[in-house]
Amino acid sequence: MAVYTDVAAEDLAEFLKSYDIGELLSYKGIAEGVVAKIVGIATREVAGIHSMGSGAGRAMGSVKDLLPGGSSSVTEGVSVEVGSTQAAADLSIVTEYGMAIQDVAQAVRDNVIRRVQQMTGLEMVEVNIAVTDVNVPTKSAGTPSVPGASSGRQQRVQ
Repeated sequence: MAVYTDVAAEDLAEFLKSYDIGELLSYKGIAEGVVAKIVGIATREVAGIHSMGSGAGRAMGSVKDLLPGGSSSVTEGVSVEVGSTQAAADLSIVTEYGMAIQDVAQAVRDNVIRRVQQMTGLEMVEVNIAVTDVNVPTKSAGTPSVPGASSGRQQRVQ
């Protein structure tokens, strides 16, 4: 049990007078890595997101997934800047074929802003989204499962 003397209490009171208590309580020392994880997870929560990152980054993530104990990072394809009250994010996403890309991007933007605000109190001033690819599902190895993609159909445009 700590015993405080009158001198210690007076020193503490004098110390606290020299600071604006509102400033001390409003400090948000939130690391960029924390915000990047929130942004990455919030992005993946949206329907129509296949994966995140550039082609090279996704390839490295696939290799990591194959290694024992390895997994791709939730921050793949996410870059953030964090200030004391605001944050900005740049995202690289891959959407699913058939989804309206502009709707997916808007849903990502809305979810990222909501989640970051809700979890950190930071204002998102920018959420820039680059759609780097569209995932086309396959029936079997190398055969796209999209209408008109069969090899027996003659090509109209060369």
